[in-house]
Amino acid sequence: MDKQEFTIPFSEEEESDVKRLLMESCLRIPKQQQQNQGEQWKQGTNYDVLYDVIRYWRTEYSWKRVVDELNVFHNYTTIIDDLKIHFIEEKTNATKAIPLLLLHGWPGSVYEFHDIISLLTADQGGEGFHVVAPSLPGYGWSEQPKQEGVNVHAVADLFDKLMQQLGYTNYIVQGGDWGGIIARSIASRYPKSCVGLHTNFPICVPPKVTGPLSLFRTIRYFSVLLLAPLIKSKMDATKVKVTQLFLKQGTGYQAIQGTKPETLGVALNSSPVALLSWFLEKFYSWSDSTDENPFQSINMHDIVTHVMIYWTTGTITSSIRFYYESLGIAPGKQSCLSPGFVCVPSGLCVFPREILQIPKSVAERSYNVISYTEANHGGHFAALEQPKVLEEDIRRFSFHVTNFPTLVQQAQTRTHGNVSAPIDMVDIAFFLLLSYFIYSMLW
Repeated sequence: MDKQEFTIPFSEEEESDVKRLLMESCLRIPKQQQQNQGEQWKQGTNYDVLYDVIRYWRTEYSWKRVVDELNVFHNYTTIIDDLKIHFIEEKTNATKAIPLLLLHGWPGSVYEFHDIISLLTADQGGEGFHVVAPSLPGYGWSEQPKQEGVNVHAVADLFDKLMQQLGYTNYIVQGGDWGGIIARSIASRYPKSCVGLHTNFPICVPPKVTGPLSLFRTIRYFSVLLLAPLIKSKMDATKVKVTQLFLKQGTGYQAIQGTKPETLGVALNSSPVALLSWFLEKFYSWSDSTDENPFQSINMHDIVTHVMIYWTTGTITSSIRFYYESLGIAPGKQSCLSPGFVCVPSGLCVFPREILQIPKSVAERSYNVISYTEANHGGHFAALEQPKVLEEDIRRFSFHVTNFPTLVQQAQTRTHGNVSAPIDMVDIAFFLLLSYFIYSMLW
């Protein structure tokens, strides 16, 4: 493989320019626009918190230190499908080494993994991971796509090629946010090379109805949403309500990013304060933070670092264009959320402040779940918020719940990544109720 060593660039002029723009932008935010007490975060970013972060960014934050920290990793670029892809590759010294493809989402970056990479590569009892953490196309230091069509499935194809070209014939994939969705697509499309799936962001989307079989699968999907809270766990009902609330109140950003990314991108790329405000509300509301301590789970430094990565690389527009390509809400675009059941053995680690709360009974409709962990703390940005918890669960899934050589052997007999979920007690209960209803109507 023709991979080139890469050094993340730093410019003093660029950092000085950002601080100048921060000062100018601050002067344009009217003080009278600040929210009343009790309404903080209700309509979006909290102005008081925003001012605190801007002050920290201007007076204390050092982009140079972050760049130096990232350059300690082995950074590379390579060309795949005419796109220059940036990735970090760190290898373990452990004798039992498993290749692990580690995928970020939005508004994240490879910086999400700055703590967890060393935990994963550490030799623990002869066990460790060879970690490959790429920047998604159009994110960070990966090249922006030159044409339309680079969606979830296209990136899944690209990253499987990356792993093959690096010499990792078989591997486990892990991801959250878009990374979790791409991981699901990889497992579905490449079940012989991707032999295990671990995610902290399981998604369960009903399949599109195209015929009798897909109608049956859709009925099964909705039956578990209706009956699982009654049959399996009282907590399931709460999780379903959290998910419903987010879908109702928390997806406005998806609508604009999924339909008019260029319009929003121009605005966000014109002001570091605008970009910070757009990100800050997401990092606060999607993490395990509180009104009293908005940086309880993700600190100011890590939030500003992500803003700086998007700002210095000029990738906010190309990053949100991924929503346009993949959500299927823009004209002519198909949803790429990989509906159906993925048969690759899967480990799910769910966090209490995740934006989509998926009960195990629902997840089993979409994943071959062999490991399901409920963490005590943390939210959407698991690798940033709870790196040790996430690392331990990845290790448990990869080395103890399952066995990598066995996964590789099982993968050779696998024909496709999508099949139907096995029949369970929810199916039986639903069809008994359905039969009773039909019988009552007829008699």
